[in-house]
Amino acid sequence: MTTSNFTNKVGQVAGQTPGPMHDQALGQMSGPMQDQAVGQLSVQMHDQVAGQMSGQMPVQMHDQAVGQMSGQLPVQMQDQTVDQTPGQLHDQALGQTPGQMPDNIPNDASIVQDHQTLDFDCAFGPKIANFLFEAASLKRTPRTGYQFLGRGHENVAEHSFGAVVMAYALAKIVGKVDPLKLLIMTLFHDLGEARCGDLNYVNKRYVTAHEEEAFSDAIKDLPFQEELSSIRQEWCLGQSLEAQLGADADQLDMMLELKRLATHGWAQAEEWLFYAQKRLKTEAGRLLARSLLKADPDGWWFHKRDELWVNPTRKEDCD
Repeated sequence: MTTSNFTNKVGQVAGQTPGPMHDQALGQMSGPMQDQAVGQLSVQMHDQVAGQMSGQMPVQMHDQAVGQMSGQLPVQMQDQTVDQTPGQLHDQALGQTPGQMPDNIPNDASIVQDHQTLDFDCAFGPKIANFLFEAASLKRTPRTGYQFLGRGHENVAEHSFGAVVMAYALAKIVGKVDPLKLLIMTLFHDLGEARCGDLNYVNKRYVTAHEEEAFSDAIKDLPFQEELSSIRQEWCLGQSLEAQLGADADQLDMMLELKRLATHGWAQAEEWLFYAQKRLKTEAGRLLARSLLKADPDGWWFHKRDELWVNPTRKEDCD
């Protein structure tokens, strides 16, 4: 039967009054007759008209392709995903077993799963941020001794950095020392000056700074409060080798700047160097001080007999 003949017959059946023909069309055709007449012929028409006649794929594949291209899932996938959550669908789309982390994301409990991270953010995050801003204020806190020296300038953060470098050098010279403790001790030795300011020799005659109280308040309620408090107490007692080396690093950094100023002709710096050297507590500190006093502050870069210094035009620049 051709498509047009079948269509005419269907139209005739649909236009008749209820009766045997109607029963056959609407009732019996819901069974095998409908499957054969409507279902199979629809497939054949679909194959001929929509698929095969246009050179496209068979209808079953065509239906899946059309559904996928229109943003829909194939029927089988729709049946599987109706009862799934968006997270499960996302896991399947990534090729992962539902509930597992993707391979390219580190499964670090401290970052992803551990609730302590959230507790840390709520309890300590703001406190640590305040602590960091306070420590950074040392960049804007001047060292006031240069007021009486008459030349030079430096802030507390610059001095702290120089002292830490000195402490590292001393730790390598001595060897048998806890380098981490020494570096931490030296790094924070002037933290209290963020609240008290730097008091020079003259200031201390008339002003009392509660620097230890300021230090304690600066580290209060921090997760590393106990560590810094213990290290600070050791610094103040001055009995351990680390505390003595840290105190020497503090003086040696100042001596480094005084040596530079003295070399550049500032006579008063020579006198200050004399007294600073007497404050040193360790043999390693005194050894390093002697090397500093003999050295040329410009020696690391200024090679006086260097041809480049005499003739700044390099031969290769002229070629």
